[in-house]
Amino acid sequence: MKLAMLRTAQLIVAITLFASTASAAVNVEKVTWQGWSNCYRVTNGTVELIVTSDVGPRIMRYAFVGGQNLFKEFADQLGKSGEQKFQLRGGHRVWKAPEDPIATWAPDNVPVQVQITPQGLAAREPVEPLTGLQKEMEIALAPEGTDSGTLVKGLKSQFAAIVTDGQGEMKGQLFRIAHLGFFDYMDTIAIIGALEQVIAKTKLPLPNFEFGKGLIAAQKFFADHAK
Repeated sequence: MKLAMLRTAQLIVAITLFASTASAAVNVEKVTWQGWSNCYRVTNGTVELIVTSDVGPRIMRYAFVGGQNLFKEFADQLGKSGEQKFQLRGGHRVWKAPEDPIATWAPDNVPVQVQITPQGLAAREPVEPLTGLQKEMEIALAPEGTDSGTLVKGLKSQFAAIVTDGQGEMKGQLFRIAHLGFFDYMDTIAIIGALEQVIAKTKLPLPNFEFGKGLIAAQKFFADHAK
């Protein structure tokens, strides 16, 4: 069932990034970055991301404002597009797991659609001819006063769910659900439901949070795409 679902459905990765000392406002602006003219900078005043719509979907930069990029950059592959073969480029991308020598390394060298959201953006590629997958990233920056450690601790104490906090200077700034591609319907519903419970219980200042909204979206997605 997993394999059929992967081949017929969009693969969505949602990345939620937190900055505990940030300005409340999240700003998205179109910029030129490293030779790509169609990039989007998302910032809340403390951290910033760069997503390009010329290839991807990929987050090419994540850093404190004006600071060092935490993602690797392959300088000779930046600012280019349309290559026939997969390019490392750097940044963070969506990849199929378990790792497959063809599907995991399918080229993502064509333009993607970007939709601005209240807290960031969503980037969606066309359906890949090689795999039949359509990958999408949704990036949201949290407002002032939000510490990812609150979610990490809440998920562990309430549901025994292990979610990774940021490391070093990124501690408290982000969290990551490290499923490595090995997930199914029950895993998805469980972690989204648990996350909503923790957010509601801790009363985190997330202005767009609506109890049950994530579960409804996940249910609808599986109903529309799973076979």
